[in-house]
Amino acid sequence: MKGKKFLGAALILLSAIAAFPLIGCTANESKIIYESAKENEDEAVIEEPARESIDGTVVTSGSNYRITQTDEPFVLRYEILNNSGEVVRSFDTDRPTGLGFISDNVVELWVGVGTSTWWTVFYSVEDDILSEVFDSPIVITDELIGLLRRSDDDTINLIIRDMFDTERYYNEFLLEDVSRVANPIEALHQIKYLGNGRVEVTYRSGQNFVERTVIFIL
Repeated sequence: MKGKKFLGAALILLSAIAAFPLIGCTANESKIIYESAKENEDEAVIEEPARESIDGTVVTSGSNYRITQTDEPFVLRYEILNNSGEVVRSFDTDRPTGLGFISDNVVELWVGVGTSTWWTVFYSVEDDILSEVFDSPIVITDELIGLLRRSDDDTINLIIRDMFDTERYYNEFLLEDVSRVANPIEALHQIKYLGNGRVEVTYRSGQNFVERTVIFIL
């Protein structure tokens, strides 16, 4: 589970995501190259418009991302860049945050917003496409993410969809008898892509939190 520093404290380079549960391993191990860790807070927003980086110390950068110290103590600016070096998304925060490649083509920016909860946006470098902002997505493949949602009848559905376009792929799968927890994602142990259109989901089931594994065909 995605368990997602002050700047003066430390830079965490490609460690297991620790202040959040990042759920299981997917087909691609996460290539996030920078993470921050700080006390969880209640809210965060990553809907700010793209803007050019202010003058400041560059903490780390790559071909399609840049992290810069702002003029506010402990506040970093996280920027996603296109292949021309233009900013397509930026966000200033002192919250738990990660930015980097999750595949050869896709950049992920996530911001912690509370216990077992994070907001994420994805960017396709090749197609120059920025995704919508997702609430606690689980990366399954280079293109697919999973979203856990509670239905009106209190059942838990796993939405599997293309991270950029639901016309490419979208489906919902019922997870039967999920253990009662405050946030459904806390009952999820792992989502793993097995290949050939098969996704293996392991979660805690029933009053005794028994581990249960099911395989869905996409």
